[in-house]
Amino acid sequence: MSMKANNKQIIITNTSRHRNMIQSFLLGLPEGGTLDVITRDFEASVFLQFTDGFQRFEKIRILIGNEEKPKFQKDVIDRIRLSNDRSIEIAKEHSDELEGLAQVRDAINSGQIKISAYLKDKLHGALYLYTDQNGEQIGYVGSSDFSMDGLQYGTEINAGMDKGQCEEMSALFEKLFAGAEDMGEEVVAHIDRHIRDFSPYEIYLKSLYEYFKGREISPGVWEKQDS
Repeated sequence: MSMKANNKQIIITNTSRHRNMIQSFLLGLPEGGTLDVITRDFEASVFLQFTDGFQRFEKIRILIGNEEKPKFQKDVIDRIRLSNDRSIEIAKEHSDELEGLAQVRDAINSGQIKISAYLKDKLHGALYLYTDQNGEQIGYVGSSDFSMDGLQYGTEINAGMDKGQCEEMSALFEKLFAGAEDMGEEVVAHIDRHIRDFSPYEIYLKSLYEYFKGREISPGVWEKQDS
């Protein structure tokens, strides 16, 4: 899909299988260029849907916002962790092959993918802004978060932007991203937890835990009957 064709002011609602955000926008972008995203929810497993490879982007910057001004950074980290854990477990149900997540981890470590959270104030909404190697921009604003549900399922409302609106959103993104906190290290830790190799001893302990879960007796019963 050409930049010119993709720059029309259209609406993407996810209500049609062939009109969701993944297929209509993200997978239709040309080679090269940068992608800037503002989202409340972030799921690393979304990158697994980039069947032609997220590596075609020179840089991807994702800015995670919040419905309300966060009180503690830990609350944001915990929310990101829970969202990622849930989405990765769902991805495992379709395939145990998660090599793509290792590539995402490596891209974060190399700086190709940058993930930050805006903690200074409320930031709610979604932005997808693509800038090609010539500086031409196309983008959408709306409700589709960077999550499997937000980009593929349910009814979402996302509107294409004209040139002036893209420039305005680009300036806003730069301002917000400059004042955000880097979350790359936390996301990498979440990914590693799912894709690292476990030792036989760790698997043995986990098996015992699952086998005896719910069968353990309380300390009081043990003191009276089995001590």
